[in-house]
Amino acid sequence: MTTLTAFAERAQLTTSHAWNLWHGRATLGLNLAKRLAQNTGIPLAELIAVEPTPPTPYRGRGGPRRQGPARQRPRRNGRQA
Repeated sequence: MTTLTAFAERAQLTTSHAWNLWHGRATLGLNLAKRLAQNTGIPLAELIAVEPTPPTPYRGRGGPRRQGPARQRPRRNGRQA
């Protein structure tokens, strides 16, 4: 298998799940490993021996959360709760 779509089709996975497995973003559980071994012909021992990749640091928007007291949101009619 040299393409992601071929892997997704043979493993009977969605393309997004196949992408996450292909790039090491998703973990490989025992049931999925058994299914992959059956559908793709990859030996189960090789699938179990795969080392998980370390998690990538979060690169979302914004910085760290504020540690102060929570602000109260005003009610719809303008009065404080």
